[in-house]
Amino acid sequence: MKTLRSTLSRFRRLTLIQRYALATALTVLAAGGQWALTPNLDSHPLLLFFPPVVISALFLRHGTGLYAALLGSFLAVLFFIEPWGLAITRGCRQLDEAL
Repeated sequence: MKTLRSTLSRFRRLTLIQRYALATALTVLAAGGQWALTPNLDSHPLLLFFPPVVISALFLRHGTGLYAALLGSFLAVLFFIEPWGLAITRGCRQLDEAL
């Protein structure tokens, strides 16, 4: 219990920019893992985004947890939820129809 408290206090002493940078890194790492495991996790596009949210909220304060949740949701919708690459495919379809 004492080591958990010391670990928590060490992470909470980080500056605001460091906390958000760490939350971003964890979320992008989860997106990379999701990308690598897409054939196996196709029916669960948000599964690997939960650990960065929980870790960010517990160790880096609740604001960074909320940020990790929003960033993870944005990345999941953009890259992993059908249709793949929602913003990219719509733009290409409209361009093909215009030509």
